[in-house]
Amino acid sequence: MRWKELFNYNYMMYGVLAGILTAIVPTMVIFEVSQQLGWSSELMKNWIFGAIVLAGIAGLILSLTTKLPLNVSSSIPTAVFVGFTVHRYPIDEVFFAFSMAGVVLILISVLKLYRRIERFIKLEIVMAMFAGTIIHYVLYVVEVTASHIEWGIIGIATFILATKLFPKFPAAIVVFFVLSLTLFVDGTFHTNSFSSVSFNLFPTVGPVAGSLEVIFTVSIPLAIISLFGEVTIGNSILKAEGYRTNMDLSILVSGIATFFGGFFGSHSVTSAGAPVAVVSDPAVGEKDKRYYAAVWASIFALIFGLVSYPAISILMIYPTSILKFLVGLLLLPILIKTFTMSIGSGKFKYAVMVAFLIPLANITIFGIGAQFWALIFGVMVAYLMDGEDVRREKVEGEVVN
Repeated sequence: MRWKELFNYNYMMYGVLAGILTAIVPTMVIFEVSQQLGWSSELMKNWIFGAIVLAGIAGLILSLTTKLPLNVSSSIPTAVFVGFTVHRYPIDEVFFAFSMAGVVLILISVLKLYRRIERFIKLEIVMAMFAGTIIHYVLYVVEVTASHIEWGIIGIATFILATKLFPKFPAAIVVFFVLSLTLFVDGTFHTNSFSSVSFNLFPTVGPVAGSLEVIFTVSIPLAIISLFGEVTIGNSILKAEGYRTNMDLSILVSGIATFFGGFFGSHSVTSAGAPVAVVSDPAVGEKDKRYYAAVWASIFALIFGLVSYPAISILMIYPTSILKFLVGLLLLPILIKTFTMSIGSGKFKYAVMVAFLIPLANITIFGIGAQFWALIFGVMVAYLMDGEDVRREKVEGEVVN
């Protein structure tokens, strides 16, 4: 690595943009999910700290060793899965389940099982599952606008304007600052609002005690969703850009990071999906140097994770409606991409619809959340109803090989 080149404006800018997707978007979703679970603020801060700090460290290791524009993030679909699955288990078993998901990923890597599993699960099905998972959060934009019309109008108008003026920058971040100013103007915030902010920077390692049941109902599904909801997507993006990837290494790093993350109550720390599209974009620069942007994304995540305790304390002062509104706006561009890559692809029509509808319905079977079943039933329907697409993809794969 040439250190002078690392400080190139393009690498830094795209790295920060990817860092926002890597750190801030999962943080907002985890914030919402932890409230849904009724977890304490300390558990939530621990969860975010472990996930984002480990993502930064693992991202630096992965990008610097592979020289690929590949970083590490905390999976959004698995966070939603956690919200609908772990409520019936004590905290120590939940921590155990998260760590065991890392062990499952490590085994998949070491035993080289990915290729055997991957040929059954199609990218379009994964993206449909992703869309069905996050659409609940995007709908918050509509719900909050209906209940708080003034905040909604200001937020949406700012989002549109920011998207037009700064197309490369996440417009939801601009909305955050504009709505913060609005809260001061309308009297929701005042000079004493931030007096209760805690600047404690020290996380705690939680107790871990598990059972065989929690491995089957949480750990294995969590590992599968992480594998295909993040790792596969990121590596597929790189392949589309002409890179040769090492899936086994990506899975191994993801497994190790997830294992250690479990001790902090962090559900998933895997090689990233959506942020990879930012750091591998041809606009970043020369193909063999785009990994510099991934380095910056990882540095951003690491710094954000280290200051996450006071950052989350500040977020907790905001009205819940504002936070939900921001989560929806942050996920809106991602939802559009998942629709384009699933329903918009025209492939596996029945399977894609099933994979979309199951998480949309939030069903739970045998105590296992909808995201896992979306993949399982999506694959089954693909082979039953979309046989022509399956055969065509198999032929295309043989031609490539």
